[in-house]
Amino acid sequence: MNTLFSPAPKGIIDPATGKPVGSNDPFFLEMNNELADKGFLVTTADDPTS
Repeated sequence: MNTLFSPAPKGIIDPATGKPVGSNDPFFLEMNNELADKGFLVTTADDPTS
């Protein structure tokens, strides 16, 4: 049986830091913390104001 692996994630790398662009963005840092803590993210696709 063959095992499949997904390719390594690709993104835009900031040449100054060597990290992905936006890696120090507070929004994405908090989202990453939530995923690391709970293992999943819950959101909605509906706009409750309409």
